[in-house]
Amino acid sequence: MAALEPQEPDIHQFSNCRDIILRYSKAETCTFNKVFAEHDPEYVAKAYKYVDDQGRRYRLLPLLNPNDNRPNLTYEFLGVTRVWRWTRARMEQGYKDGLVVQLKPGAVPQYKLYLEESKGRTITNDWSDIQQAGGNEALGYPTQKPQALLERILTVSSNKGDVVLDPFCGCGTAVAAAQNLKRRWIGIDITHLAIGLIKHRLFTAFGERINKTYKVIGEPEDLREAAQLAADDPYQFQWWALSLVNARPAEQKKGADKGIGGRLYFHDEALSSAETKQVIFSVKAGHTGPAHVRDLGFVLQRETAQIGVLISM
Repeated sequence: MAALEPQEPDIHQFSNCRDIILRYSKAETCTFNKVFAEHDPEYVAKAYKYVDDQGRRYRLLPLLNPNDNRPNLTYEFLGVTRVWRWTRARMEQGYKDGLVVQLKPGAVPQYKLYLEESKGRTITNDWSDIQQAGGNEALGYPTQKPQALLERILTVSSNKGDVVLDPFCGCGTAVAAAQNLKRRWIGIDITHLAIGLIKHRLFTAFGERINKTYKVIGEPEDLREAAQLAADDPYQFQWWALSLVNARPAEQKKGADKGIGGRLYFHDEALSSAETKQVIFSVKAGHTGPAHVRDLGFVLQRETAQIGVLISM
């Protein structure tokens, strides 16, 4: 019997490859810090094609005013009468300073802009320069955004010391971006998995000192509350317990951990080894016994891990 060839889906439109970011403000006047990116080398070579006697690259920009109806800015300069962007006094000072040049008699004067004075390429609403979260940044959240994206948004819309609120903070990208940009922040989520991931992310990025700079509200603060969490939801207890030792949860789906609650990676400095090693964590919210220790031993062998830790209620 012949196998049927898979049918291509009937598509009637282009694939959607971009998202739209909506911006809201309380009033017309709001914080908006213009951002720039590095110039493309090919663009620099083409646009900044002039070099002065000191080796400084520059380009020439027009000095003409787009508004023709400006009598106060209409005058003759270097034999050319136009509506200029600058006043006569500023134009003459610029010429004296060597910033206004006329390439040949009768040509319209232009303004020198040195490459070192350029803030960079103006960012438009096409942010194709930001790559998806990958590598060590990827934490397994399907909706995770790149930290560079959140840093751009926060740079534009806030200043140092401002408070950033993310009421659905997930794996903490906005929180990490705010911390990196010296903004204060509040992150809200309903699972200890998310809170644990954020704590681990902050610890990894900023070191142990970061733990003393924020407070987590809603976590168990004593043995009674820990026991209550273990009884109410073993998975939430597991994720909370892992956050206490700065371990990263191994899996986010219930029942899919394959005997691994979390992992912690390290390098053995005493042996001067560049090899990355790992600690395997197993967390039990209920009763535990020798069987759980044996199971952890099997997992250590399977994962070729160096250390196994069993945390139990």
